Parts: sequence; C-alpha cells; structure tokens
Amino acid sequence: MLCHVLEELHVEPCLSDNLTVFTARVSSLKSLVLHASKEMYGFVIDAPSFEWLDIVDYRDELCHCIIDDMPKILTACFDVTYTHSEDILRFLTSVKRLDLCLLTSEVFKYL
Repeated sequence: MLCHVLEELHVEPCLSDNLTVFTARVSSLKSLVLHASKEMYGFVIDAPSFEWLDIVDYRDELCHCIIDDMPKILTACFDVTYTHSEDILRFLTSVKRLDLCLLTSEVFKYL
C-alpha cells in the first residue's frame, strides 16, 4: 500500500479476496482496524505515526507478523486467539490504553 497522506484505514477482507499477507507501510497512518481472514497468512505493519490500533483475528496461530516500533501509539485493542500474543504486545512501548481479549492468560507474564 502506497499513500503518503492516509491517516485512517479499516481492512476487512472478503472470502473471495486473494489477500494472504496484508502490508501497510504508511508513515502518515494514525489509525488501523484490521479484521484478519482465515486465508491471511499474516501481516506487516510499518506506521511510525500510529496512535490507535485494533486487530481482530480468530485464526488459530499468528503465522507471520512484523510490526515495527510504534512510539506514538496510545490505544491498542486485540481480540485474537493467538497462543503467542507477546509477539505483538512487545511493540506497544508507549500505549496508554490496552484492551485485550486473548485465548490465554499466559501473555500477562510479558507485560
């Protein structure tokens, strides 16, 4: 995705999409809502201006996830069934509000 002025993005793939890896590298992006589909293999997020992130993903495992540091993020919401949620949470160094709906409480040892 290439757009230099985009600030808000909502992604909800359809079953007929061929989207396997969602990639967002947008320096101006402040808000992202991502509803992953079962066909998605993972996602790459590089958005240093992020302030708000919302991920909904009911796949069994997080297969491929690359999230660069988000130093400005204030709010993050995760409704996921990953068994290794710490792979995402370690990038949330400045978050002020965190909403979690996780498969397991094991993640709390990483907070």
